[in-house]
Amino acid sequence: MNPKKFFTITLLITAIIFTLPATIVVIFDPFFVIHKRYAAKIGFDKTDRYQNAGLINSFLADPSEHIDTVIIGTSMSQNFPVSIFKNEHNKNSLKLTLAGGSAKELGIITKKAIATGNVKKIIWEVFTSYADNNPDAIHKDSPLPLFLYNDSFIDNWRYIFNNSVFEKALKVARGKRKKRKNLEDLYVWENDQQFIEFNKKENLNKLRKKIKTKKPFIPLSPPDDIRIIFPSLYKNLIPILKENPDIEFELFFPPVSYYSYALHGTEGFWIQMLMRKKLLGETENLKNVHVYGFDLIENTSNNLTNYMDPNHYKPEISRDMAKHMLKHQHLMTAQSWDTYTQTLIQKINVFSKNFLNKH
Repeated sequence: MNPKKFFTITLLITAIIFTLPATIVVIFDPFFVIHKRYAAKIGFDKTDRYQNAGLINSFLADPSEHIDTVIIGTSMSQNFPVSIFKNEHNKNSLKLTLAGGSAKELGIITKKAIATGNVKKIIWEVFTSYADNNPDAIHKDSPLPLFLYNDSFIDNWRYIFNNSVFEKALKVARGKRKKRKNLEDLYVWENDQQFIEFNKKENLNKLRKKIKTKKPFIPLSPPDDIRIIFPSLYKNLIPILKENPDIEFELFFPPVSYYSYALHGTEGFWIQMLMRKKLLGETENLKNVHVYGFDLIENTSNNLTNYMDPNHYKPEISRDMAKHMLKHQHLMTAQSWDTYTQTLIQKINVFSKNFLNKH
C-alpha cells in the first residue's frame, strides 16, 4: 500500500472513531436536547441538570405539547404530581426541578423556560438559597451545565462529545429503559426506609443532643446585628417577577420541619424570615404574583414522621400543597407576615420544648 493511500485510510478510520460516539449521541439523544425522536419509547432520565435542558428544548418549546406551566425548585418540589396542575384550558405542566439547585441555577432554568414564549404560569419554590449573600453561588459538586442553557447552538458540541451522554445514548440505542420515567413520575422520590430510620428512637435522641447546643428557642424579634440585603433574592428572583407581568407566579415557602428551624437557631431562622419579608414587600403590588406559606398547617411541620430528614417531607404533603395553591389557600401578604411569623415562632418553641422533654 502506497503511503498516500495508507494515510488516507488511517485518516478516515480516525475520523470514524472520533465522530462515531458523537453521531450516536445525535441520533439517539438521551436527554432530547436536540430532538425527541425516541421520547415516547424510552421515557426520561433522572439526571435533572441535563434532562431539564431537553425538556425545555423539545417539549416546552413545542406548541403541540400544550405545556404552559412549569414547576421550579429543589428536591423539595420533586414530588409534585404535574397532572394536578392541568388547567381549565387543558394545558399541561412540566417539572423543571433541580436537586440541590442554587438560586442562580434555578433562575437560569427559569429564564430558559420563559424564552420559549409558551410559559403562562410558574410554580416556584423559595428556599434558603435566596437568603444567601452570594448571588452567583452554584452547586459545588454538580454544577449546572451552563452550555445547555445559553443561546449558542455551537456550544452543543460539549453535549455531543460528552462521554457520559454517549453512554446514555448507547443504552437508548440498545433499547434499555430501566430507571427511566414518564413525565408524571420524573424526579419523584420516596424512600420509606429513610423515613423510618429518621424516626427511630436512637436517631431522635441524637437529634435532641444536636439542637441542645443550638439554643433552639427562637425570640419573637430578630437580633439587632442582622444586616443582610439579600443580593441573591434581588438578582435571581425579583427581576424575573417584575420583567414578566404576563406570567402568573405562584411562589411558596416549603414546609420544613420545626426541628429544622430550631436547628438553625435564632440567626438562621430570622435570616430566612427577613428574606421572606423582603420578598413579600417587593411583590405586594405585583398582580401576577401570589405567595404561599405552609408552615402553620396542623400536624405537618410539627410531626417528624412526615420527614426523612429535617427538610424533606412525604409526597402526600406535596400533593396537599398543590391542592391548596389551586384553591388559593394559605396565601401570605406583607400585612400578614408579622402575625404569621409570630405564630410560627410560638409553634417552633412549643415543638422544641416537647421534643427536648421526650426520652
